[in-house]
Amino acid sequence: MANPNPSPETRFTSSGNPAGKTAKQRQDEVKASEIAASLRLRALIRMQERLDNGEIEADEIVNSDALRLFKDSEDRAHGTPRQSVEHSGSVDHKHSARNMTDDELAAYLHNDTDQS
Repeated sequence: MANPNPSPETRFTSSGNPAGKTAKQRQDEVKASEIAASLRLRALIRMQERLDNGEIEADEIVNSDALRLFKDSEDRAHGTPRQSVEHSGSVDHKHSARNMTDDELAAYLHNDTDQS
C-alpha cells in the first residue's frame, strides 16, 4: 500500500526518471532502430534481387550472418516465437525417490557416493 502521507521532500522531484535515460538518449535509440530496420530491409531486397537475376545462388547466401538477418527481420515483424518446454516425456521412474523404499533409496545413494 502506498504511503498516505509522503514527505513533501520526496513526493515532488525534479525528474520522474532521475537515474534513467535522458530524452535525447531515448530519441537516439529510436532513430538507431529505425536506421537498422531500413538497412535490414535494403539488404534483404538486394539479396532477393541478386537471387532473382541469377547473380547468386541461394546456397551462396546461406551463412550465419544472412540467417541472423532473416531471423531478426522475422522476429521484429512478427515477434519472437514462444519456445515450448516439454514437461512430459521419458522419465526413469525406477530411480525416482517416490517409488523407492527407504532401503532402496539408501542403497542407491550409497552407490552414487561411492562412484565419486
